[in-house]
Amino acid sequence: MSELVRLHDITTTLGSEAGEETLDAALRIVMEELQVAQGAVFVRSEGGGLALRASRGLPPGAPSTLSMALRHDVMALGP
Repeated sequence: MSELVRLHDITTTLGSEAGEETLDAALRIVMEELQVAQGAVFVRSEGGGLALRASRGLPPGAPSTLSMALRHDVMALGP
């Protein structure tokens, strides 16, 4: 039952219009459910790389961007 409650929490959070706060809240929910100390949400930037949008527990100096060439076994979702 707790998984259903958490799923409801995250879908409700992602459905709000708060932007960065929404991603931070969604990350917190996922991290609590997985019981992990570190996590991050990266989104694809206009340049094709990945930009950090939310994080918790990352060490100082953690990268805020990642470059990632699409591989044949990775599927890009969305536009």
